[in-house]
Amino acid sequence: MNSIERKKAKPRLVQLLDETKYFKCTVCGIGKIQRGYRFRHQQYVPKYVPPILEPVCRKCVYRECFGSKNYKKEMKEGSLDGEI
Repeated sequence: MNSIERKKAKPRLVQLLDETKYFKCTVCGIGKIQRGYRFRHQQYVPKYVPPILEPVCRKCVYRECFGSKNYKKEMKEGSLDGEI
């Protein structure tokens, strides 16, 4: 039998960038003046690593992480804002 290499799936990456600047969001395409995020979806397929999206606006990051129905509640709590 051939040995099958099982690699751990990479977790979702959400990282708050340090600078406040003008940027165009890579998800929605709207220009914003705020701190951007670095975002990568969770890896589900073993041989495919999702690309890192940078910069992404706050609204798009919360919508991608928590879904379109619950993201406003999580935005009020600021659950992703403490991670730098």
